[in-house]
Amino acid sequence: YDTLPEGNDQFMLVNKFGSRSGNFFFITDTQYTKNDLTSDFLRLMSYVTYERPHHLQWITLGDMFAISGNLGSTINIGGLGISKVYRMDPYLIRQPTLDFSGAAALPSQVDIYVDGILSGRQNIQPGQFDIRNLNYYGGTRDVELVIRDAFGIEQRFLYSVYFARTLLKHQLHEYSYNIGWLRDQYGTKSNEYDKLAFSAFHRYGATDWLTIGASAEAADDIYNASIQTTFLMPWTAGVVTLE
Repeated sequence: YDTLPEGNDQFMLVNKFGSRSGNFFFITDTQYTKNDLTSDFLRLMSYVTYERPHHLQWITLGDMFAISGNLGSTINIGGLGISKVYRMDPYLIRQPTLDFSGAAALPSQVDIYVDGILSGRQNIQPGQFDIRNLNYYGGTRDVELVIRDAFGIEQRFLYSVYFARTLLKHQLHEYSYNIGWLRDQYGTKSNEYDKLAFSAFHRYGATDWLTIGASAEAADDIYNASIQTTFLMPWTAGVVTLE
């Protein structure tokens, strides 16, 4: 509820409704505005999403904001889209990590130090062992593994590792493909759609040190495309992205 500069009173109500059935999720946003002269009801975003948890994918039918990468733009369309959504699995680590394999003759304890600070500890049984997905904040870090057996005998392994969120782990994909009709006068009209539009990007972890990608966009007589490579420089000097 508000008072306009002209002295008229205005009432606004914004509503969100959602419903789920299995892996299908429907949501719609509406806005109702009323003042002394007029009243107006608007439909904002309405869409159905089908979730594929085992593939970490969303398939969306309806209104959506489609993004075509760093050199592209964000467009509002009504149509169909499919996206890789890693946040569906909060425990999945997308960026390259440090993996370590070895063998222990006796039951042992592994202490993991990052820049001299103890950050983890694991107990291992005799025989072959693997320590996977050691991860830390971005930048070059000195990682030391101290393996101590039941008699107190230690082995130490020191690595210089560059952790970067801009790289994808080997064989991971990140993408979004969307096609539909441009939404016109969003926020003032409920159902105004115009020209056909397309928006997409795709990134792939070719190795743990190289991520490649491409993006494209075609909307309202504007055409845009790009290719991208992100790679870890030698001697862990940093990450470079060319697009």
